[in-house]
Amino acid sequence: MPLSSTKGKVREQPLMHKLLHASPPVLLDLVCGISDDAATCYKLGLLPDRLGVQAEKIADWCWFASTLVGLVEVGVEYGIINSAIRDSMSYALPKPPLCILI
Repeated sequence: MPLSSTKGKVREQPLMHKLLHASPPVLLDLVCGISDDAATCYKLGLLPDRLGVQAEKIADWCWFASTLVGLVEVGVEYGIINSAIRDSMSYALPKPPLCILI
């Protein structure tokens, strides 16, 4: 979303502003990607042992957390779809008569 200045120019938001206002799953994916790349560089021998081992641990925990976040998102979507189906089925079924005449 561009910011407006007083002179009428349109100015984009800085990268740090975009990162700080991103959703948590996006930030989690960003941290996971950076730590995974660092762990890969360690395995290639480009990073020292201490940094590489820490990057591997962070990548593993980020992967685990993103799996849990994905499961929660699927559960929420499943609940929304079920409630929508339940609502549509309540309109589609015929309503029983209030009284039965014999």
